Amino acid sequence: MKKQFGTAALCFCGAAMLSFAALNAADTPKAEVPPAQPAPAKAEAAPADPFLALPEVIAEGKGIKVTRENVREALMKMVPNGQFPQLPPEQMQRLAAGQAKMLAFMQLLETEIQKAKFAPADAELKDAVIQMVKQQPGLEQSLIAQGKTLDNIVQEVLANAEAKKDLVAQMFLTKNIESKDASEADAKKFYDENLDKMTIPADGEKTLRASHILIMVDAKATDADKEAAAKKAEEVLAKVKADPASFEKLASEVSNCPSGKQSGGDLGAFEPEQMVPEFSQAAAALKPGEISNVVKTQFGYHIIRRNAPQGAKVLAFAEVKERLVAMLNQKAKQDALMAYIEKLTREYEIKILIPEPEAAKK
Repeated sequence: MKKQFGTAALCFCGAAMLSFAALNAADTPKAEVPPAQPAPAKAEAAPADPFLALPEVIAEGKGIKVTRENVREALMKMVPNGQFPQLPPEQMQRLAAGQAKMLAFMQLLETEIQKAKFAPADAELKDAVIQMVKQQPGLEQSLIAQGKTLDNIVQEVLANAEAKKDLVAQMFLTKNIESKDASEADAKKFYDENLDKMTIPADGEKTLRASHILIMVDAKATDADKEAAAKKAEEVLAKVKADPASFEKLASEVSNCPSGKQSGGDLGAFEPEQMVPEFSQAAAALKPGEISNVVKTQFGYHIIRRNAPQGAKVLAFAEVKERLVAMLNQKAKQDALMAYIEKLTREYEIKILIPEPEAAKK
């Protein structure tokens, strides 16, 4: 299993950069504290506050005002140690201007929501959370592995004021933004015009390819549950060993990894460090076509089949059609969202009051 598969983060966002805090994200890496140094003979002057070079009001429009303190508060949430870096003036202006644009849009969007009296009931909010979780491949299974359920996530979202506010905003945008779905013909046109992007390079020297069947074990599973899962994995392994050709069929029927139903357990190509060590080591020890014994990892019990490496390959249209349609649909939604943002920005006469740096104009 890929390492990042164990990290679940619910983040509903679009080009408007609307999101709520990750409910189950990995811990933010903390900057290392440098070793203590002898006190200098003379105290050094404290670094200048980079925000003081910004105007007091950075963006404004009809009923909209984004202040320097608003921008400071938003940007300070992004630094892990509470110390904002010293940036060149032009870079600081670009950063502040971008943040101010986002904050201004969030303000005017909130105004639009209030004007429309858009207030979804808790049942609608719950359905929206569930739908968004299910739309992110592997997220639901990852949550289960970490001892969480969809109900847990729904409760956390609805109990978090900021998360709930962002969810309402996302639902409002979804309701008010229309985009045309891409057709198969649209996908074929894109495919024909971008054949160079449809080529898969040959596997690297260290690249592994494998398929697996996962019998997942809940993080809070009892010893009895773990024993039952291990027993089930051994039973599946016996079936696979007796009939190796049944691997894909069994993966689609019993594997708890999304790769089971999506691709017969095929994980594609990966570098060893992308997977948890136990999985990579077991896969690397196999010869192409060989099937492992049951391998235990933090996710549960795996049956791994090493797959043969691949040379460079041009993907057939049939292989990428669904992904291209999904990509074009996503792009259409993003374009529609950007058009909506620009429309509201004009209507509210939003102006950014920081002079554009010369470097950005060129």
